[in-house]
Amino acid sequence: PPSRAGCTPDVLNYVSATPSGPYMRQGIQAWTDGSVRTGCKTSGAGAWFWVEGPNQAPITPISAPIGGEPVIIRGEMGAIILALRAIPTTQPVVLYTDSLSTLWIVRRWLRRDFGFCLDEEGHPDLVRELVLALHQRRMVRTDL
Repeated sequence: PPSRAGCTPDVLNYVSATPSGPYMRQGIQAWTDGSVRTGCKTSGAGAWFWVEGPNQAPITPISAPIGGEPVIIRGEMGAIILALRAIPTTQPVVLYTDSLSTLWIVRRWLRRDFGFCLDEEGHPDLVRELVLALHQRRMVRTDL
């Protein structure tokens, strides 16, 4: 899992210069990833957390199978949902994902009312849960 322990100043400077660098020290950070193993009948999801501050309790990394069709997008969306469930809605969170497809879907649905067309999105169960979880956050960013 990601760790800053033992990082050289050069590595920290490099990471700070990336697009997500300015968010490195803001609240709880969650790294998420989904997976599908060849021949498996489910997708998998996992999240790892970095908690900043002396009064913050650590959050245990989590992983879980995600039901439904075994495709990577279900694992990616499921991982973000797992992370959001693990963090109190009053706590700021920075999410890191490698799933551009999930970001496109979330961006589209954060700006839209739910309607009959959600079923046309593909995996509407996870899309609905993910967007609702983001809307429940105290400070929702819609400039993804």
